Amino acid sequence: MGELLREALQILLQPLVILTHPREPWSVWYWLGAFVFVGLFFFAWAGRRYRRRGVRGLIAYAFPRHIFRHPSAMVDYRFFFANALVGPLIFGAAIAASEFWRGLTLDGLHGLFGPGAAASEAGWPVLALTTAVVFLVFEFGYWFAHVLLHHVPVLWEIHKVHHSAEVMTPATATRVHPLEDVLISNVIAVTVGVAYGLLVHAFGAGAQEFALWQVNVLFLVFYLTTYHLRHSHVWMTVPGPLARLIHSPAHHQVHHSTDPRHMNRNFGFALSLWDWAFGTLWVPGRDEKVRFGIGAESREFSSVWRLFWLPVANIGRMAGRRMRHPLTRPLTRQPLTDGEGVSAPLTGR
Repeated sequence: MGELLREALQILLQPLVILTHPREPWSVWYWLGAFVFVGLFFFAWAGRRYRRRGVRGLIAYAFPRHIFRHPSAMVDYRFFFANALVGPLIFGAAIAASEFWRGLTLDGLHGLFGPGAAASEAGWPVLALTTAVVFLVFEFGYWFAHVLLHHVPVLWEIHKVHHSAEVMTPATATRVHPLEDVLISNVIAVTVGVAYGLLVHAFGAGAQEFALWQVNVLFLVFYLTTYHLRHSHVWMTVPGPLARLIHSPAHHQVHHSTDPRHMNRNFGFALSLWDWAFGTLWVPGRDEKVRFGIGAESREFSSVWRLFWLPVANIGRMAGRRMRHPLTRPLTRQPLTDGEGVSAPLTGR
């Protein structure tokens, strides 16, 4: 009985762990980093075109009431705590899956080419290579899974939960159905696990990432700067050729746009490299007005319960229609008619 109570308490405390542990991207330390980054951006560029200056102007710019108090945002805040109870189970399974694919890759390479490099302490070049390769293959796994979520009708029903947000705040990043988390985390587990297997076979067990708090240092930089701005009103771009490499906040805001030109573009996470490589990149301009949501259907995702249940119900109805009309092609993400969605006033560079 005591063990059961301890496990129940651990589950209930998960939202607090997620908000405080630096291993978690939703840690308050990364929120503070994002706020500092917004402050630098505001005083260097955005504030020039903003009617209020100084610290009060920064607060008003960073936390506009009409966005942070919007009904869609209020659902995001509640969903964060509900989803936080489920998330650790999913990511724990993903870690195990990554180890499985790493072991399977090592076994296969061992069988094909014989024993790999002997276990030894790797030098800085190997550590740097491992850090970069893991970062890139993580990105590819995320990009590929994200493409599937938009182009496979059943998966789009699940992904609608995320795109139903009519305004975006950092909490919108957690507006993700658990089934979507299962898909993305397991696809990434395959890409990262295989990459690790190849690296360990080539360089030995010392092939590890540069990490702090068990976080790849490249992701650490991302979390401390723009991660929480991807889902926000802050229109922040990157200049010139860097736009083909770095996935700026504006890149992701374009991804959520209802504009037909932006449809099914910018699937990346921290990088836009794979979008550029596979032709799904849209480089955002300095000033673009975008609307978020999925039109009138966004209003159906109006509560935590509906965010969890509605995709399952929609998939059930889709399966029923498919059985009755097997030749009918189900829908993926479609452009909205003019005027649908919610306008998001995005300002900045």
